[in-house]
Amino acid sequence: MAKLLLVDDDLTLLELLNGVLAGEGWVVETAYNGRDGLQLMQNFSFDLVLLDWQLPDIDGLEVLSTYRSSGGTIPIIFLTGKTDVDDKESGLDAGADDYLTKPFDMRELLARIRSVQRRSAQDFKANLSANGIELNMKLRTLRFLARASDKANSDVKLSTTEASILEFFFRHPDQLFSAAEVFDRVWPSETEAKADTLRVHLHVLRRKLSLAGMPELVKTIKGSGYILETKDKSETSAP
Repeated sequence: MAKLLLVDDDLTLLELLNGVLAGEGWVVETAYNGRDGLQLMQNFSFDLVLLDWQLPDIDGLEVLSTYRSSGGTIPIIFLTGKTDVDDKESGLDAGADDYLTKPFDMRELLARIRSVQRRSAQDFKANLSANGIELNMKLRTLRFLARASDKANSDVKLSTTEASILEFFFRHPDQLFSAAEVFDRVWPSETEAKADTLRVHLHVLRRKLSLAGMPELVKTIKGSGYILETKDKSETSAP
């Protein structure tokens, strides 16, 4: 059976989520603070983690950052009372696969869980490349081939959602897509997330690329949408 870790100090919410998730077939373990949650994540195997941001000792953002920096790959959904885009961006930038703002509807939580499960369970067989950058879908990393020998700076780790977005554009280069079109192709039909979520993910991706010294991949065409322009395409279309 699938195993889930729930890290939250709200005992009422924990009891409610435990009942709902157990009814969906999950084996649920709980932690009431960040330190215990991090220790469980680092020492035991889970299929998914639901992580609260505001915890009594170390906050969820620090738990997430510490876990990802140590190489942890378990899919993580942030549960947060923070609604600002900057906060959501911080969570995604730290390595969250998705976020859900409290209070939330249980149907939306279950839809987000199914979405992350499907993306994590994909059988990634091929590496994709564009503009000198290789996307490894199995490891969820980007590698700048021009610096492949420089292991310290060659790889950028991606969340499951970030990898799925880039996979879509890598498989459809030189094609312009609206935000709604990308959202419909990458996110599941039952999700209650909004297409504006794509903008947040792309902003985080661009910052990751910039910090790693990689060129921009997905460009925004104001008023039209997004495109991954390949070098070959731009060179052949140049006068």
